[in-house]
Amino acid sequence: MGLNAAQARQYSKPLTIAFDGLGELNIQYRPAAVTPAKERAYLEMNRRLAEEGQDTVLPWLTRICEVVSDWDLENDNAKGETYRVPLKPKELEVIPSVLLTGMWEAIQEDQNFHPLRKKPGSSASGGSRGVPVGARRNGSEAGESVSSFE
Repeated sequence: MGLNAAQARQYSKPLTIAFDGLGELNIQYRPAAVTPAKERAYLEMNRRLAEEGQDTVLPWLTRICEVVSDWDLENDNAKGETYRVPLKPKELEVIPSVLLTGMWEAIQEDQNFHPLRKKPGSSASGGSRGVPVGARRNGSEAGESVSSFE
């Protein structure tokens, strides 16, 4: 059976990111969500915003929302009520940049391991299928963290 690019764009995989002293962030991300067309669109949006003297963070936040399909990040509102942060660019504007950057770097690091390719010695049945947020990545031990940002 051949590879289907549309299915590849929808495939998601779990990643647990440890933040020193703060806890862990569990995400599901789509390794193949960004296409050359979307990449050009992000770059064009960034160029246009820069030329207009506007904030150029929006393309990055948009990209995060395209790649991350689910997460367990929570925040408190003005009334002190805790809520799950929606994956929408405007909603991410109140999240500390160090958390977003740490998450993005962990995704990039995970991408270096070719997340869509079968690992040597894996079964011919097609490898792992993505799992729900909160699950451990690639069968790691419960106390093992995937990335740590100090």
